[in-house]
Amino acid sequence: MAKKRIVVLYGGRADEHSISCISTAGVLAAMDTERFEPIPVGITKDGKWIIDGEDPRGWNLDGDELPTVKITPESRPVILDPSRGKDGFFAGEPDHLSNADSGFGTSFVSLSDPEIHHVLTSLGHVDAVLPVLHGPYGEDGTVQGLLEMMGVPYVGCGVFASAACMDKHYTKVVLNAAGIPTAPGIMVDARAFTAADVVAQIEAAGLAYPLFVKPSRAGSSFGVTKVDKAEDLETQQDRVAAAIATAGEHDWKVLIEQDID
Repeated sequence: MAKKRIVVLYGGRADEHSISCISTAGVLAAMDTERFEPIPVGITKDGKWIIDGEDPRGWNLDGDELPTVKITPESRPVILDPSRGKDGFFAGEPDHLSNADSGFGTSFVSLSDPEIHHVLTSLGHVDAVLPVLHGPYGEDGTVQGLLEMMGVPYVGCGVFASAACMDKHYTKVVLNAAGIPTAPGIMVDARAFTAADVVAQIEAAGLAYPLFVKPSRAGSSFGVTKVDKAEDLETQQDRVAAAIATAGEHDWKVLIEQDID
């Protein structure tokens, strides 16, 4: 029986880039190579899709630095032609990574251009994509929508579920509408707020301390702060403001939720 050819996407533009890299090491180590042929495709932090970079199988948490997808001398850009579906994955040459002409560097190129066609190599027929991506541009429905548009099967939730569940604010809206309780909380815009107004909103919502302040669209505990009750109002406002600022480094949508013991 022919092996299923699986593109394994990893890295990405989110804060959780390195977590994705570590996850990919585990996925590739566990994959049954008697049944599946993995095609590892890394995405750099600035969004370039590459193959033939550093082998993810050697990555772990033991080093001084967390792993990242880096362009090596052997790396080649991965180019997509959505119109070709499962046969729409191509690779350029290493020097194309520094050439923005004709679509190189954007991950999209028109194969109808004869100047381009002869310099691309097909990655072959792809049976499915396994997105081992975390956070925005990975779990939020964006890459899922791209694969839907290409007609390529993929592992995991669809576009709506991915988008709704990546954004914790909308997750709560959906669940609450279905009668499923969630932690009491409020949503704050980190781009425009005053600590006094937020503390007043917390009191109006009847939220009990301690509170957890976190970005709505991030994971792996990035930007999360536990806020305890202060003895005076000014200190409380300072604590809340600092927590919102920390979460706001990752997302302007910030959730403030009551602790659940």
